[in-house]
Amino acid sequence: MRKLIFASLIAALQVTPAAADIIEEAKAALLDTLRDPDSAKFFFERKRDIVCGWVDAKASDGEYSGKRTWMYSFGKKFIYVDNSYGPDIIAPRSAALVVRPKDDTCD
Repeated sequence: MRKLIFASLIAALQVTPAAADIIEEAKAALLDTLRDPDSAKFFFERKRDIVCGWVDAKASDGEYSGKRTWMYSFGKKFIYVDNSYGPDIIAPRSAALVVRPKDDTCD
């Protein structure tokens, strides 16, 4: 029982409200760039100054495009979605970058 309580306490300390806010900010930025945000299936993790992962969403033809990498920097406020192959999942007037940032720490 003590081990369970200790593990729960450690887990609670690792997820701070600030970290949760950063994740929510990244999710909102990602969904804001997609053509069909309601269709998005994604995975994310926080690494240093960025949140990154993959996203699969419907393109303009209504089909899922396949997993694409994405990154969000909460320090520099950029969003990057790899849209270099397959059908376009980025909204036409999106602020998503099309060039992979030089400071990519997700790989």
